[in-house]
Amino acid sequence: MRTERLYWEDPMGRDFEAKILEVTANGDRIGVFLDRTLFHPEGGGQPADRGFLTLLSEEAVIAFGRNDLKIEDAVEKGERVLHLVSGDVSVDKLPHGLPKVPEEGWAVRGKIDWEYRFDLMQQHTGQHILSRAFEEIANACTVGFHLGKDYVSIDLDIPALSDELRDKVEDRANRVVFQDLPVSCTEYPKDELPGGIRARFQIDAEKIRVVSVGAYDACPCGGTHVLSSGQVGLIKVNQVDRAHGGVRVVFRCGKRALSDYREKERLLGQAASALSMPPGEVPQAVQSTLTRLRDLEKEIEEA
Repeated sequence: MRTERLYWEDPMGRDFEAKILEVTANGDRIGVFLDRTLFHPEGGGQPADRGFLTLLSEEAVIAFGRNDLKIEDAVEKGERVLHLVSGDVSVDKLPHGLPKVPEEGWAVRGKIDWEYRFDLMQQHTGQHILSRAFEEIANACTVGFHLGKDYVSIDLDIPALSDELRDKVEDRANRVVFQDLPVSCTEYPKDELPGGIRARFQIDAEKIRVVSVGAYDACPCGGTHVLSSGQVGLIKVNQVDRAHGGVRVVFRCGKRALSDYREKERLLGQAASALSMPPGEVPQAVQSTLTRLRDLEKEIEEA
């Protein structure tokens, strides 16, 4: 039996009711299959959701020896989603060994970690917008994508990226954010895919889910996204590096961008306070200090 993907139908959903259909061992961890879920599995560059399953069946509570299960990961298993339980509930710690679920299943109430999910949605939708802006302004296609715990990165198929061009792309992306364009998801049969879809690779599927940001961008994607570009909040490019013969762009969106700015402002404030000067004068003061140190080292060597 396939798992119904509630996260596509209701990306803003936070809790749901479902049934455990099967409990299985996944290495030294326990995994549960549900008939329906809001937990997005890892895939397409996006990490899995996390949260809790509250057991509503007395039989399930006895089998697991607890009232709820902490879900730390979720993975695709064919047409089903396997929810991986935290390590403190392993097969050898179950009161009666690996439980066999009755045919009618065990009722559960699921609750995802909403703050974590919304952060992932901000980053993922922001990536779509930024990738489209790079394609539009810099003629650079995204050939790699990573959504990490602290930052997001995309790999571009261009040899270099100037500061001026980077700023133009960043400005364009944020104009799209401030326009608060609707974000929609539509599933098309493979042979009915409309034109103008931003797709770098051949997609081998009978049905293709396309995420659109207004009329600005349309891209095949199976991830979760915010409801409008304005919910991304802000897109800030933090770093540009060479990688695999192209360019890697590290950026942050929404609350991550705010947290990064706040931390850098705090560090700059500490440096300014230590040097007894305004923050804007710190770079020049540091450069002057380094120059004096090099001069002193040279004098010592020559003495």
